Amino acid sequence: MKYKHILGIACVFVLIGILCVQNFSYALGFGQNITIYDNSSSSSNGWEGQQEDNEVEPGNRYCQYYDLEGFFLDGYTLTVIGGFDFANGVDTNDSVGKITSGDIFLDIDGDAIYGGNQVDPYSRNDGIKKLDNTYGYDYAIKLNFDNNKFRVFDISNTDTTKSVYYSQNDWSSPWKYPAHYNGNTSPIYTNTLTYYRPSDLTNTGFQGDSYSSNHYGFSVDLSFLPPSTTFISHFTIKCGNDNLMGKGTLPAPEPATMLLFGSGLLGFAVFTRRKINKG
Repeated sequence: MKYKHILGIACVFVLIGILCVQNFSYALGFGQNITIYDNSSSSSNGWEGQQEDNEVEPGNRYCQYYDLEGFFLDGYTLTVIGGFDFANGVDTNDSVGKITSGDIFLDIDGDAIYGGNQVDPYSRNDGIKKLDNTYGYDYAIKLNFDNNKFRVFDISNTDTTKSVYYSQNDWSSPWKYPAHYNGNTSPIYTNTLTYYRPSDLTNTGFQGDSYSSNHYGFSVDLSFLPPSTTFISHFTIKCGNDNLMGKGTLPAPEPATMLLFGSGLLGFAVFTRRKINKG
């Protein structure tokens, strides 16, 4: 019983140290907009411009249904917002079939290749192709909207990825990471994703269009990465009509939190020593 009592006191000291620096106010929103230019445009603005809000890749249909709006970072939470319905996709009458979400790709050493830095499009026939190219990405986050889960896989330089469907949009690749094809069957991290419907996103600050003013989104946790990691993120959809890129840095441990946490442990050590001396 004595040890249980001491353990309880320890928890109190540590909890006090942490709570002293917690801010209990809840801020609406998804943190900092970390969206960057995708290196693919035919003008400085408009639907084929250099912004992401109301933008698609050159030569594609101007439509909110295919529009990816932004990456956001709040602590370790990465959020994607767009006019595209990430969970249900978009049905088409074209050869591409149903347009569905791809995987999130992350680069942590700054060598990601994307947009106009890739090979020129139109160099192949349309269709989903296996590519002997990882484009410099280090991790793939595979999304499952059926069970609201995600899995994270390490990417090897010798692995393959899947292209977008339309060859004219090859600068939006990669679309997906075929983990099983690469013999990579053990994710390094799994967790739950949060999905947002239009009713959850009534004031995103993004524009709609004549087709739709709805926005959708989802969030994943990046705590499998070390603190202070700077990363480049990439996401696209099956057709490749839009290519979303982001660049962010994960937070460092808060010095005040660590100091007070240490103070709690120190207090516990002093308390324990006195108990032992009295015993």
